[in-house]
Amino acid sequence: MVNLSRRSLFLGNVHRKKELKKVTKNTVLRTVARPPTAVDEDIFKRICNQCRQCEIECPEQVIVFKDGYPEVDVEYSACTLCGKCKTVCLTMALSGDINDIGLRVNISNVCINEYGYCDACRDTCSALALTWRDGKIPIIDTNQCNGCGLCKESCYIEAISLSIK
Repeated sequence: MVNLSRRSLFLGNVHRKKELKKVTKNTVLRTVARPPTAVDEDIFKRICNQCRQCEIECPEQVIVFKDGYPEVDVEYSACTLCGKCKTVCLTMALSGDINDIGLRVNISNVCINEYGYCDACRDTCSALALTWRDGKIPIIDTNQCNGCGLCKESCYIEAISLSIK
């Protein structure tokens, strides 16, 4: 039997709105690694005018142009989420609220911490997505991870890789 009281109807809508906020608050649609604060991919491709100012302004030089649009390449360096790319973007393509590049961390079985002790990546995660465990591979919270690549940069045996979520 369905409860059709006003209170349950109101509370049901309140709970649904809270759940919707949880889902949309930290979610941005990515098919490739975009600069942080980039808007959803379908909107991004419509409003980015490919001026290359974000690439020029990036102090870490991690923004590269592929297929005419800016992408973040953290193979040899990491994004510090400084926001300089956002300040020079005149088209609002980088006007989002979410600092998320769209990459997610994967830690392979060659992680030294599983066999001994290594804490090279321990303190580098500014998003606090890394949960440290002695004698085991660290756990990455993919919902907290912003794909900046700082942990990858600090891993001297290359046990950390990043891929699109």
